[in-house]
Amino acid sequence: MQKQARMGTGRKRIQIQAIQDMSRRRVTLTKRRQGLFKKMEKLRTLTGCKAAAIVFSTAGRPYTFGDLSLFDSFTCAGQGDGVSTTSFDCNVSEDLDGLNSEMTSLLEMRRKVIQKLNQQQVDGGFDGNVLPPQPLGF
Repeated sequence: MQKQARMGTGRKRIQIQAIQDMSRRRVTLTKRRQGLFKKMEKLRTLTGCKAAAIVFSTAGRPYTFGDLSLFDSFTCAGQGDGVSTTSFDCNVSEDLDGLNSEMTSLLEMRRKVIQKLNQQQVDGGFDGNVLPPQPLGF
């Protein structure tokens, strides 16, 4: 007769859910972060690819690994060095800046128009049916 092997206390499948105990949560973050960084190092070694990671703890502390200059291609600081292979376009930031300045000038024009309309209303230049009796202010 053969004896049945007992299940040890080693690796077991766990259910993925938030860890409530803060001490256990910190320990788990440390172990899994180290495991992630080891896997990334193996990936870099085996394939010759470039890899980088930033992991933030629950306290907001950043932990980094790899070539962090890769992140420049996503923040437009490294624009033009050909690192990015994603569809992210650094010109979006420039377009947003242009739209922001255009919006600012439109708001300024709107403010001037409202100011002129209010002045004409005070001077009695408009019929009460055209504009409300109170000054305009958006």
